[in-house]
Amino acid sequence: MTAVAVPESEARWRDWLRRKDPVHPTVLLDYRLRVPTWILGALMFASALIARGSGWHMLTLTFATCIAWPHLAWFVASRSRNSKAAELRNLVLDLVLIGMLSALTGFSLWPTIASFLCINAGALSVGGWRFALYGLLAFTVAAAATHVVSGVPIASSSTVAETALSIGVLFIYTSMFGVHSYLQSRRMVAARHALLAQNRITEEANRAKSRFLANMSHELRTPLNAIIGYSEMLEEQATDEHRSDLVADLQRIRGAGRHLLGLINDVLDLSKIEAGRTELVWETVDSRTLLDEVADTARPLMRKNANAFTVDCARGVGLIECDGVRLKQVLLNLLANAAKFTREGRVRLRLRQERAAGRDWQLFEISDTGIGMTAEQMGRVFQAFGQADAQIGREYGGTGLGLVISRRLCQLMGGDVTMASTWGKGSTFTVRVPVERRAEPSPGDAEPAQGDAETGSAQARHA
Repeated sequence: MTAVAVPESEARWRDWLRRKDPVHPTVLLDYRLRVPTWILGALMFASALIARGSGWHMLTLTFATCIAWPHLAWFVASRSRNSKAAELRNLVLDLVLIGMLSALTGFSLWPTIASFLCINAGALSVGGWRFALYGLLAFTVAAAATHVVSGVPIASSSTVAETALSIGVLFIYTSMFGVHSYLQSRRMVAARHALLAQNRITEEANRAKSRFLANMSHELRTPLNAIIGYSEMLEEQATDEHRSDLVADLQRIRGAGRHLLGLINDVLDLSKIEAGRTELVWETVDSRTLLDEVADTARPLMRKNANAFTVDCARGVGLIECDGVRLKQVLLNLLANAAKFTREGRVRLRLRQERAAGRDWQLFEISDTGIGMTAEQMGRVFQAFGQADAQIGREYGGTGLGLVISRRLCQLMGGDVTMASTWGKGSTFTVRVPVERRAEPSPGDAEPAQGDAETGSAQARHA
């Protein structure tokens, strides 16, 4: 059999009729509200029309409209790609229909008030006050136009039947609306409790992981240190025996072992911080001496990529109360990053002091002319195991933990690490540490530095 070609317009029409995408909850709620209220509304408007002497054709049209409209509105909204937008259009048509029926009944007092209050409440709850004002305009225009065309005189009162049916419409609509709001509130509370319970489980699992890794510190480091130590001993022996063929292999073993030890140290350091087992050793440190020691350690790293390295210490910088070992770890990590991501460029280490928010702060600035970062890449800088992108991770390596650990350590000392970067021009990290220790330093103690809007965006470059 030969398939019959279907015109494109007809095919689109059939697809629309068959479409059954998930609908917005408002569409289902409005359908449940429309069916009973529009049936009562038909009786209410019919009572008003009979009181005004309208013919059977007007009564038939009113009943047909009130009974068919809720189902038509549901059908259209449920088959639209954007069911929420379709339902907003349905609400506007609700107001137009009510405006027309109100005018045809001579604006009978209670039917008009009841129907308008119900649909206006729906418009407010779904679209907000601006949409409600738009609906009021639609109601007014439709009512005024119908009144002018039909010429039905304005009624001065409502009959007992009209009043009773209007009260019924208000009662049913508000009752169903209230029940739905109650059920929705219960669902939201239950979902919130479930989310909180899941968060507690996740946090406990994360703490358990951190405690496990922190406890594994000795078990992981000891055998690896033994491997590195024995490789160094064998390398020395092979060098004394002039076994150059073995020296190169032993150097690779030693290098791989140290690299692996560095990766393990990063993971364990972060785990200790997360588990709350990192203890700071507070001491008074001469910042100038610490700066010189860090610079001496970093110079071989700078020479590896032929980078020019300068150190600058401003006047008036003196002692600082901190964990000197941890602060040195932070600075060396940032300098190692700068050396790694800068080739034949410039790296600068600068120390200065300032006073802000009633406290003295020391700022260590590490700036480079390296690869820099885009705004998107900067957004991942302080995320654990984050890298700028897959290509940078493959080319430069690293765990993606260096900056995370550095920032956490600074926060434990009451400070912070911030950064600014421009793609292709370089980056500047600023380590901000208070000169005097607070009684109980904690993350978040640091005063926000100028340009902190860029803090959460930094270069995902980790040693």
